[in-house]
Amino acid sequence: MIQNKQFGCIAKLLEMSNVGGEIDTGAPREVEGYGWETSGSQKRKLRDQIEDHRTPLAQALFAQLGIDKDELEKRFNIAESRHRNWHDISELESRNRYLEMIANEPAEAQERFWDNRTFGRTSLSKDEKDGKKNDKKDDKKNNNGDNSVRGVVRGCVQFQPSKTILPITTILDGLSKKAPLRKELLSPDNPTGDLGPGAIKLVNHAVYFTWYIIDANQSFHTKADDRDIDLLKMLIRGMHSHDASASRTGTHIVMAFHATHASVVPSFNEFDFIRACTPKAKGDPTVPSQSFDEYIIPTMDEIRAAMSNQDIEIEDLIANGNGKS
Repeated sequence: MIQNKQFGCIAKLLEMSNVGGEIDTGAPREVEGYGWETSGSQKRKLRDQIEDHRTPLAQALFAQLGIDKDELEKRFNIAESRHRNWHDISELESRNRYLEMIANEPAEAQERFWDNRTFGRTSLSKDEKDGKKNDKKDDKKNNNGDNSVRGVVRGCVQFQPSKTILPITTILDGLSKKAPLRKELLSPDNPTGDLGPGAIKLVNHAVYFTWYIIDANQSFHTKADDRDIDLLKMLIRGMHSHDASASRTGTHIVMAFHATHASVVPSFNEFDFIRACTPKAKGDPTVPSQSFDEYIIPTMDEIRAAMSNQDIEIEDLIANGNGKS
């Protein structure tokens, strides 16, 4: 169980990139002209780094935390995965095994999957999907006797959707390919038949800002511990550098500050911390940016000064934890 409530703020720079598109069109998400990234998109980028334990990245991250192979396979799998680290069985078998584990051994599901302990569990067992009531007298108690719900458990780590500081403009980048001549692709506009269909839709330039909450009280139900949060902080540092694609080559974490309260009870004003961490535009706040120089990104010293009269421990995640105060 986590002993201290925690809080964090993240700023990311986008240059001709797209951190999360609309489902139907793939265009960058917008709300009233501002760029938007969902909380689910952010958590997906964290999960993906360790979804497959066999990759060099996952092995390097776990090695840095001193997690050996035995502990890795028992406690650091990803539930929101096609295979959930059962690579020797089919995707359908993996899904059914996971649902059976939730229905019959919910405590084991919490123990096995890192994202269940941190972000929560939203997968329902078959009975719960069908609206059937569990036969047990108290179907809200798991095998450990606590009050976590068998199918749905709210996570102790929650991300705020990410929003741009300034309005955004979007651009289209056409896809093309060299391929043998194909008659079905020929047209007056494409006489050689070498243009591929579709386009990449990008944000021209922007800084996105978000924050996350770690509720130590809720970790009583999810069984998250300090090792789980240490891994989360490592994943935040690389949430975009290890998620490169044709539409995300220009996405960079430019600020990530993690704050810890003195106990499970808040010891500092989190809204003050948000205000201290929020990047600011130097110019017209109604005009989309073209350069990173148009922003003021708070430094550790500035945030420390703004929070000097409150009981807080601050860590600079980009500095690999060397910025503790």
